[in-house]
Amino acid sequence: MRISRTKRRVFKAVLFVMLCSFLEILSFGAFRLREGRWYSWSTAAQIRNSAGSSSTKLSLPVDTSATGAVHPYVGCVMPPNWEPNKMNMTWGEELTNHPCDGFPSFRPVVQKRSPNTVIIGLFGGSVAEIFYYQGIPVLLEKLKEDPKYRGREFVVVCLATGGFKQPQQLMALNYLLVQGGELDVLINVDGFKEVAFHASGNQKQGVFPIYPRSWAARVGQIRDPHVLKLYGQAAILESDLRENGEFFSSVPMYYSPTCHLLWRATNQSLIRRLQAAKVAIENDHERDVLDRPGFGYHPSSEEEVYEELVGIWESSSRLIGELCAANAIQYYHFLQPNQYVEGSKPMGDDELQIAFREDHPYREGVTRGYPLLRQAGERLALSGENFTDLTDAFRETQESVYIDDCCHFSDLGNRILAERIAEAILKSPN
Repeated sequence: MRISRTKRRVFKAVLFVMLCSFLEILSFGAFRLREGRWYSWSTAAQIRNSAGSSSTKLSLPVDTSATGAVHPYVGCVMPPNWEPNKMNMTWGEELTNHPCDGFPSFRPVVQKRSPNTVIIGLFGGSVAEIFYYQGIPVLLEKLKEDPKYRGREFVVVCLATGGFKQPQQLMALNYLLVQGGELDVLINVDGFKEVAFHASGNQKQGVFPIYPRSWAARVGQIRDPHVLKLYGQAAILESDLRENGEFFSSVPMYYSPTCHLLWRATNQSLIRRLQAAKVAIENDHERDVLDRPGFGYHPSSEEEVYEELVGIWESSSRLIGELCAANAIQYYHFLQPNQYVEGSKPMGDDELQIAFREDHPYREGVTRGYPLLRQAGERLALSGENFTDLTDAFRETQESVYIDDCCHFSDLGNRILAERIAEAILKSPN
């Protein structure tokens, strides 16, 4: 008996639907195994958003993302046409319609105190900047438990910027205050970039440690066509990463666990290629860079370098504390976690593949610098500073937290960070 063409088409369509359903069920289970929680549209979107917020900040010697306008007082800021990537935001979308003043803040950074508001300023590098996008709602919910904050509106401004390291946070505070800006609370999350960036960037060009990251490439003239080509490749890959996340966050891919797994595979491939471009740039010793202020630093030993780096970090924090005390600002300082601090987090195979590289150029800086940072942090705490060492923040967390092999966290990581920061603030006698 011959089957009609219509029935054959219906049969093929049913088989196709069954196959797609089977793949979705498998992907649903794979997500559970990989992430330690059940799949939901919002959870998958948060993972993509977290990856997107860090994937374009992989610390290239010349930042080909938005953080690139040279600034006379803080080193570098967002260009005038900057707008936040709303894919990465969990709050604040209604607050972003204001002229960019150089910092990735949903509100203008210059604010005035009032009895009904609590003005919080967030300072640091890219980890603090991403925390501003994703961790602030959790932090504010916790702070509302304190009677002194109850019934008051929180106004949170962000002076944290990807790539910042001390004394840029100190300079940013001075820049804010000289314009008449006021804060009630200052939260500074830093430490990693202060010790990790120098060896793979400024040190190779003999730049003094106090200068901003990648100073030679920011202010010099790059004439080597090969290096310019690498910068171009990196810029294209950064664009591809953003477009990849936007594509898989659109309908109908947004609803599919299978499409989410496809996004993860393509995203990791792009990140590896971008990381390779970055390493190629950092290892290129033949580029011709001219007009480079701040050059001529040649320490006698590695120990001298890290003592200098940590000394800058410690003295900058002390000065921030003095400025805050003089301006009635409560100062809270946090040493950020990092995966290269030995024993700081249990990691499964999936997270190790994403977040850990034996030969990562930042690993040595963390290994050598973090013990000194922690010692300096103890001195800061003994002197009366509200300092908290968060290197153990993920020590009991079995789920994946790190989303790249640099330093950045997932939505879960930012929630844990928010809880620890809130705990430290609420315990403070101030």
